[in-house]
Amino acid sequence: MDNNTIFAIEVKSDELVAGINKKYKSTIDYATGKLRGLKIVRKEEKEEQKVSEDDFDKIINYYRLLLSRSELSQAERESMEFISRQLYNFLFGGIEKHLTGKTDLVIIPGGILAFLPFETLIMPDGRYLVEKYNIKYCQSLTVNEMIAQRQYSTARKPFLGFGGAVYDEIQYKTDMLVSEKQLENLQDETWRF
Repeated sequence: MDNNTIFAIEVKSDELVAGINKKYKSTIDYATGKLRGLKIVRKEEKEEQKVSEDDFDKIINYYRLLLSRSELSQAERESMEFISRQLYNFLFGGIEKHLTGKTDLVIIPGGILAFLPFETLIMPDGRYLVEKYNIKYCQSLTVNEMIAQRQYSTARKPFLGFGGAVYDEIQYKTDMLVSEKQLENLQDETWRF
């Protein structure tokens, strides 16, 4: 990565929020009002700006909520696709011409965008972003450079890990491995790929 391959622009969320809220504000407010977890409350000098940031956070959280569901109603699917396309236009619309010929994207998200799965954004041609680009996330350019310069042993083996997120308590309990035999079966199935 060098100065010829790095490009950034500043985007403001006002238009994006207004466009999505025009269609889905009540749905988003209802869905995100029931979410559990940590909520960061910002004290802002301008009340108008606080509402916009809070609405933007709600949109991202609602989009993530829709992505986490295994089944969606037709209306939910339509809102998820609409938001996905709007987020793509918002985040990549202004830099598309700079992505011509590129195959790899290093995304360094800040704030609520750190929770956005960029791979799921729908491009104007209908494909997901991950269908066109190899996507890598990093905390900062400095961390990215440190990782790139690191020397690894030739004996290093690949690793595939999964987190312990529980999205559906009933499914989680059903899928829980309780015996060595179940673990062996899972390993056998995994190694086939």
